[in-house]
Amino acid sequence: MKRRSIVAIGAIALVPSGAFAGQTLPIGQRTTPLPEGRSIEARDGDLVIVDGDARVRFVRRRQAVGRLIFNAEERWLVLLADFIPSGGRADGLVDFSYNWRDIEGEWPIDARWDGSLVVEDYMSPGFAPNSTGLVLPAGRIQLFGGGPARDAGFVDSKPLAVLYHRGAGSSSAGRLTFDQLEPKVLAEVSANARRQGGSFSTFSGGGASGSLTFTNTPGAVRPGGTEAQAPVRPGGAVPMPRKTHHVAPIYPEAMRPSGIEGTVILEVVTAADGSVSGVKVLRGLTPQIDLAALEAVKQWRYEPTLLNGVAVPLVFTATVSVRP
Repeated sequence: MKRRSIVAIGAIALVPSGAFAGQTLPIGQRTTPLPEGRSIEARDGDLVIVDGDARVRFVRRRQAVGRLIFNAEERWLVLLADFIPSGGRADGLVDFSYNWRDIEGEWPIDARWDGSLVVEDYMSPGFAPNSTGLVLPAGRIQLFGGGPARDAGFVDSKPLAVLYHRGAGSSSAGRLTFDQLEPKVLAEVSANARRQGGSFSTFSGGGASGSLTFTNTPGAVRPGGTEAQAPVRPGGAVPMPRKTHHVAPIYPEAMRPSGIEGTVILEVVTAADGSVSGVKVLRGLTPQIDLAALEAVKQWRYEPTLLNGVAVPLVFTATVSVRP
């Protein structure tokens, strides 16, 4: 009997291959054209069954009132989103803030924009994470977490803009107004963007708390002027580090009615002393569950790993099970 993967998803649209250009989807080392597919409008409570190695793409769409702020000098973008529930209306309070950093490409609209939009989260097996579409009245802006070969066929045939970024993050906004939250988020994102190595970190304050993706840049220069050791991947003479301190993720209370649970796949960077210095989502479930996994992993600790007698930072993949 053929084994099947079952994915429980609410309000997910399966996008037809004809809607996007560049119809390729990398799975492992394989990259072949996608066949013509269907567009399936999933509804609340639907069960989407992915049979075997079927190469499917998911787009989660959410109507919102949003504010976009683009910093051309520091090359980062922030979105504050007040999501509109089905059959409801916006309440003027920000539900989620998003950020993208080290953006490549030409920003197509004003540096500051307010209005109604649709936020699209792109998901697919083997696909670069942290990729999003922003559907504005003027057209679709797409942000991909990798080079053009990693867009997995999501690129719109006539987009307003296609941009690429080196890091992204999202956070529950703590139910503040746009004007209350904006200065707090912009200050944190701008400060993090200026840090050497381009790292992002956790922020909190004024009711807003969450996790921004934070990574170390290989070969970054320390304040003393010496080049930092680039993280090493385990393999061969470098073993996987032994975890000495574990923290389990706390399931988000807001997600309990949905019943969504599962495994989040993360890329973890440890410092030479074994502390976690960077973590990002490679494949997640929902923003809230992903955030729970991030917050737990940032508290993990490992034994230092020695290479030629010297403790070195590592980069490796970890999985976190998040369940009620």
